Amino acid sequence: DTNDTWEYNGVDWQQIPTTSAPAPRRASEMAFDPNTGSLVLFSGYFQGADTWLFDGLNWRQVFPTTVPPARYDHAMCSDLLRERVVMFGGENANDTWEWNGSNWLLRTPLTRPAARFDPYFVWDELRQRSLMFGGV
Repeated sequence: DTNDTWEYNGVDWQQIPTTSAPAPRRASEMAFDPNTGSLVLFSGYFQGADTWLFDGLNWRQVFPTTVPPARYDHAMCSDLLRERVVMFGGENANDTWEWNGSNWLLRTPLTRPAARFDPYFVWDELRQRSLMFGGV
């Protein structure tokens, strides 16, 4: 496990030197935050419930008022229509959270998928919806 940051430009990978970074982790997730223009990273295997933002140059840990329980193998994606990051599930988790750019908000939808970990979760630009598939 490493804590280095890399960027792919469509042709090559380039390492981004940062002055701070989250601890090395695996089974974490991140998604683009349309509110801050940053990537938001949450939790990971044995990492605790931490939230980090990456602005393209550096990582910064943030300390929201509300924090979801720690998790790993969860799913996160950007909801560009509502300007949120949506997070679902993970190992030992069956809940839905939204990141609004400064805080995590627990959501209780009337209908939700069965508990799962390690699904694919993406933004469907054509339908303007989040789409999740698979998982264990």
